[in-house]
Amino acid sequence: ELKPASDPFLVQHRFRGKPLLPIVMAAEAFAEAAALVSGGKPPAAIREVDVVEAVRCFSEQPVPVRIAAEATGTSVVCRLTKDFVNRAGQRIEKDRVHLAGVVDLGDGRPLAALPMPRRPEAWYTVEYPEHIVIYHGPVLRRLKLASVLEEEGWGWIVAAPWQDLVAGRKGKGLIVPAALLDACFYACGIYLWVKDDGAVAIPQGFQTLRLGRAPRPEETCLVYHRRAEKNEGHSYFDFTLYGDDGAAILQVERYHAVVVGGGGE
Repeated sequence: ELKPASDPFLVQHRFRGKPLLPIVMAAEAFAEAAALVSGGKPPAAIREVDVVEAVRCFSEQPVPVRIAAEATGTSVVCRLTKDFVNRAGQRIEKDRVHLAGVVDLGDGRPLAALPMPRRPEAWYTVEYPEHIVIYHGPVLRRLKLASVLEEEGWGWIVAAPWQDLVAGRKGKGLIVPAALLDACFYACGIYLWVKDDGAVAIPQGFQTLRLGRAPRPEETCLVYHRRAEKNEGHSYFDFTLYGDDGAAILQVERYHAVVVGGGGE
């Protein structure tokens, strides 16, 4: 049950003023569902994640959602669904699919990090705007510094306790370091804003997310990203997030960002 009045990941993540379920929290839901279906096996990767239709909250009333999870060998196919209702509260469609993805189960081996490229010399302070198409509140403002080069970029990200993002909910912790992953997306967004005439983009999905070791609270991490493709308002990035010891915390292939404003339009 999504609680737009109290869930920090909804209160502080808004699209055109309305709470929007972050794709990083959908990925976490998929990972948790896969763990339940598999008897607790750890996820090695989450892939083919796509936003079919964004989950937006138009009031402060709780929104029931469901995760359908089906095990197929060493993978679990997941769909996040909710009923579509009209303004009168009447159900028009049951279990409309909003996000889909696949969780590959792992064997507990650490993620092998790609060699860290040479760090840039010039860094710029990141200031999250208060009034923009996509709003990030304080719990999601983990990207502190950014550097934009010709075809690539960097981000300086500071981890926070996982409880900050899901305050009021019980659990042992997040499988996906959701706030850090969102900050990596934001770093790619800064690259787009600089390179594409003020373009504002939001996540549409990603091909593969591989998970490494868990971050520590207040750990300083570095993300290195590179744009792999650009096509009429759509950009695709590959990136690796490194911990302060050089170990990989996560890697993403073909993060899909779609422009929703700016860009000279």
